[in-house]
Amino acid sequence: MSQYIAISKRFTLEQQAQLTKRLADSPFELKTPATLQEKDYPNVVAVLDQPALVHTILALPQHRLRWVQVISTGIDSLPLTQLAKENVWVTNGSGLQKQAVVEHTLGAILSFTRGLANSFVHHDEPRWHGSTQKIVNLNEIKILILGTGIIGQHLAKTLKAFGPVIAGVNTSGHAAEGFDVTLPFDHYQESLADYHVVVNLLPGTTATENIFNASFFAKMATDAAFINMGRGNAVVESDLLTALNTGEIAAAFLDVFTTEPLPLNSPLRNIPQLYWTPHIGGLSIDLTARFFQLTATNLQNFLQGKTPTLNLVDFRRGY
Repeated sequence: MSQYIAISKRFTLEQQAQLTKRLADSPFELKTPATLQEKDYPNVVAVLDQPALVHTILALPQHRLRWVQVISTGIDSLPLTQLAKENVWVTNGSGLQKQAVVEHTLGAILSFTRGLANSFVHHDEPRWHGSTQKIVNLNEIKILILGTGIIGQHLAKTLKAFGPVIAGVNTSGHAAEGFDVTLPFDHYQESLADYHVVVNLLPGTTATENIFNASFFAKMATDAAFINMGRGNAVVESDLLTALNTGEIAAAFLDVFTTEPLPLNSPLRNIPQLYWTPHIGGLSIDLTARFFQLTATNLQNFLQGKTPTLNLVDFRRGY
């Protein structure tokens, strides 16, 4: 009986040809969205970059799924409990978007500290806003980064050149490269008011849902900015709107949202102190090529009956 490896339309024709060549001496056949049929679902053994298909296959009475590869770092779109229970390997794209996310975040930080974002908003107004803005240099402020993994460390090391004090937050407060100090997740809010910029890079888990809420924003400094590059469901958006409207915080920069695409009637679109981008923080022109290399390496292990070890997800930690 045939066994299938289902890939997404993200892979180019050349990449599809390379994958097909790798499968030539194996019992597996490559299936694209155009060639995969519903009758094939029970015999799909690997799904590459199609999270929705994973749900469909796991809902079958019987299936042969053994491995799931996604391009994103976050895996909260997958049915993790069932995947863990059925011993299905999951590998993610951790690190692939590192440089893009860091540059996007740096852009948001500088847009705030240098008054760029606020200046752009007021282009159509007759008043000259130059002297009314609070402009600061990065070497004069403290920045708090929630999440000290691959991206958090790269951001901290990149920011070092500008001279701010950089603090990180992780589960235990263990030291991490690039950070001047690290704080445990249970106690970092005691010093929230000390930071001019707060950046969220935390993965999406049950422990991070709605953690940025009214209580959190009330503890931030009134001249501080909140930047969310992590997951949309980490923020209680109504509480963020209230914090901005009441002046509890000065600004917010969002690249992710609870509902995407952001609805046209969302109040998030109408707050002048809130600047947003349409979930493009991790994108770059070479992302697909780097994802292909990661996938091809994991596929080689899979074909040899080995665990696909690159970016293998730890179900206990949720990432």
